[in-house]
Amino acid sequence: LCVVAAELGLSSPRAAVWWRFLLQFPANPAAMFSALAAHAKPGAPIVFHELDWSGTRSTPPAPTYDRVCRWCVAALERSGASAHMGLAIAAAFTAAGLPEPMLRLEALIAAPKHARGNLELIRNIARTLGPAMAEHGIAQPAELDADTLVDRMHNEVLANGTVVTAHLEIGAWAPAQHPA
Repeated sequence: LCVVAAELGLSSPRAAVWWRFLLQFPANPAAMFSALAAHAKPGAPIVFHELDWSGTRSTPPAPTYDRVCRWCVAALERSGASAHMGLAIAAAFTAAGLPEPMLRLEALIAAPKHARGNLELIRNIARTLGPAMAEHGIAQPAELDADTLVDRMHNEVLANGTVVTAHLEIGAWAPAQHPA
């Protein structure tokens, strides 16, 4: 992934470098930062937006929601991705020689009656990660049963009076700096 900039034909300096949900995949996110930041004009904003699954929770517990979130984390990590890049993004910025970034955190949170959108989001991610779950022995399609998953989770959330929080989304930005 560190050759992305070259492969995209980024030959001239850019007014900004912005990427979303990328840094969770390379083994060395700082190298990715360096490769992309090298194509930014001095002082141009470097902006990344990453996920962090440490924020997923249900209170009081909704067991199916919690289990599916654990499956998603396991599928990401066993596939070689980081499920916690969002909270590691500041360290990746500075390891790449960029200034410490400004950070912003957002998370979708919903009370029981309004939780369906959060549950659909988690179901869609689980559906996407389903093949990795099966490949790594985390969960089989029948366990996931994506067609009924939202209804099953929502029934638990309603019955338990559960508030659900989806993964964290963390934005980070800093100006590009180049060696003098």
